[in-house]
Amino acid sequence: MTQTALPSFKEQLQQTLKFFSFKPSLYINSPRVNDTNKFMLFIILALVETFFHLIWYATVLVITLPIDIFPFAQTFNQIFNRSLMINITYLGLAMVLFCGYSLWVITRIPEQSRLWREYQIFFVIIYLIYENLFIVWIGNNSALEGVMLISATGLGMVLLRWRLVWVSFVSCIVALFIFNMSNSMNWWQLLPRLYPSLAARSHWLWGLSFSFLVTAKATVTLYCILQGMKVMNFQRRKIYDLLEADALTNIANRRTIYSFLSYLWQRKSDWHTLSVIYIDLDKFKHINDKYGHDAGDATLICTANTLKNFLPTGTMFGRVGGEEFCIILPNMGIEQAYDMAEQLRQAFEKQVVRYGIFDTEIQFTASLGIASLYQNHRGDSERAIDNRGFIEYMREYMHSLPTMPALPPALERIIKFSDLAMQQAKANGRNCVVKGQCYLLMTQSNQPS
Repeated sequence: MTQTALPSFKEQLQQTLKFFSFKPSLYINSPRVNDTNKFMLFIILALVETFFHLIWYATVLVITLPIDIFPFAQTFNQIFNRSLMINITYLGLAMVLFCGYSLWVITRIPEQSRLWREYQIFFVIIYLIYENLFIVWIGNNSALEGVMLISATGLGMVLLRWRLVWVSFVSCIVALFIFNMSNSMNWWQLLPRLYPSLAARSHWLWGLSFSFLVTAKATVTLYCILQGMKVMNFQRRKIYDLLEADALTNIANRRTIYSFLSYLWQRKSDWHTLSVIYIDLDKFKHINDKYGHDAGDATLICTANTLKNFLPTGTMFGRVGGEEFCIILPNMGIEQAYDMAEQLRQAFEKQVVRYGIFDTEIQFTASLGIASLYQNHRGDSERAIDNRGFIEYMREYMHSLPTMPALPPALERIIKFSDLAMQQAKANGRNCVVKGQCYLLMTQSNQPS
């Protein structure tokens, strides 16, 4: 069996670095984004951190050279043990090289293979061992421990498997607990105790180290968490769009229409009259059979665009079936809705769908039915419906339902009445508008229009 060739290191690196852009949608939109890219991002962040450490180590080594160049070199020599700094510099250099090597080698291993997972565990273990050694070198400062461990955990939670991150985090806590206990009982001595100069001036060491090492990591961590939040918010909005919009026409779908009706029912004081226009394209099956389903799709898209261009901004409308559309009109009586529907019917009649490479022209018409719901109180009939409130209502409540929301009986009747009126328009010869029944909400009485 032929194996799929792995993307090159350059391609994987370019894809990973898109995360640092101010448009993280570039990172999440690409179909090539995978777990290897996320792991590479974690390695890059570890590389940046250890590189900052290495710069600090090298700076201290240069300042503590036995040459009287820097005015504060004597103070540094009293604080830092040069032999210790040389060993730590070697450790930092080794970690930088290890991160660079890991960045390359992970792109050469098939994703999610056993070797790939084992190397991920191996890298995290080495990285956390280095973090613990760094904490021990600084001298067991609780603030430093919190910044180092929480930052590493936060990055890992975004980029790696949660189980791996939690096991690693707990392991670090256990290791530091052992260090603290052994230090208290003189089983183990932290580095500042081994070097009296460090112990005597640990506040100098802490003050100098914190501003450069820990601040750098905290800054990178916060930036990456913010970028991660942008990616997650982008993904969430994208999921909402897929749930709320019709995939073909990019207007509201049946679930959104029904959610809007439920929202209006919760805010009955904001409207006095509610009209519904139900639209069905005439002889749509004939268009599909004669020209093909692609032509039918083009006709549906043209219908949706006509509704977008014709209806006032903020009007709720959507596709509720194959060739059926629905318009919800709060605070609009049946006579006003009829005038709007008639103008809309004429707009459909004038539309020409050009389809195919030969620009075949297709004309279509629609049958429209109207029904209205009245309340027996005036309420705040002039108050505009808050669409932002509807979006919050739908996303906090309606999307938690496994199926479409069940409408109250009064709203079900209005939908049914508008559908029956549309069917009557079909029976009257198509390409016309029919007014259906009006329903009085409180008295439960039906009145023919």
